[in-house]
Amino acid sequence: MSGMLYSIPVILTGYRIVQIEDEATPLAQTVKSGYYGDTVAGMLGIGVLLLLVIYFILCRKYQKRIIELQENAHPGWNWWKLRKQATELEDKKAERIVEDIRRAAQSYMTV
Repeated sequence: MSGMLYSIPVILTGYRIVQIEDEATPLAQTVKSGYYGDTVAGMLGIGVLLLLVIYFILCRKYQKRIIELQENAHPGWNWWKLRKQATELEDKKAERIVEDIRRAAQSYMTV
């Protein structure tokens, strides 16, 4: 009678209700599937591919900016150097703009 639940309506109808309890399951079971290694390798491959795509996109962004700032430029694929080169070219362009503004202001004042 330990596994059976009884109530007055159930007793009157003649049905029995049996409560089934599952055994406790450990949280970390050993992996029994042979696909575990393949899955991990696939996920790592996808991760590396994603990182390569991101690196390519970042390099192309700086390469386009360098080519825009400097004609006949042949930038490489080293992201750190591309970033540094783009920053230096933008600084030089900003200095030229400021110098042009100063010269224009001086020529305006002398007239």
